[in-house]
Amino acid sequence: MYAMSILLIFKPYVQILQALGIPWCLITDGDFYEAETKTVDSKEKKFKHYHRIHQEGEEENFRGHELMIKMLIDLGYVSESEVPEDDFSEQEELLKRYGCFVGYYTLEVDMLDIADETGIEIFKTVYSEVRPGGRKQQKNFDNDLDSGNFWDVLKKIDDNVSKGRFAQRFVSHLIIDLVPEYIKEAIHDIIDKVTSAHE
Repeated sequence: MYAMSILLIFKPYVQILQALGIPWCLITDGDFYEAETKTVDSKEKKFKHYHRIHQEGEEENFRGHELMIKMLIDLGYVSESEVPEDDFSEQEELLKRYGCFVGYYTLEVDMLDIADETGIEIFKTVYSEVRPGGRKQQKNFDNDLDSGNFWDVLKKIDDNVSKGRFAQRFVSHLIIDLVPEYIKEAIHDIIDKVTSAHE
């Protein structure tokens, strides 16, 4: 259901923009997952475990890449034989060539993953401004941040505040060091396309 809804959201817009000759780029979550194969009722089944932090040397599986590649194949921009198998960096380059910029996890976790001390303090400050609870709630949030439990941090934001409300407040504190590279690349890409289209 999730995969279908993402494709339904992006695909018609890409088709319309392409048909009208309007420059576009697409930004979406990477949604890294751990893949596991188990035998269930004598049949091998594949399971995807999300909300994990990738460990060095571990296989790289990204739902975002899979969905964007499927979209490009469905639209006839690439063929299945052109897609590099099991090579994250080559798949990423292919997607960028077609204007698709994919994160690693989800935006908030991608930001936390690159945050230095200043960035972490910004997250703490914003949470303190919007949280409904008292000091204990803030302390739990701060502890998760300091421990690198980024998925727990995101859950606290979502459960206690909502990601939308948090984002609205976060914008006034945002610094360039918290902007993930794939978003910077997408912005440069669309600027280049619009500039070229109007030269």
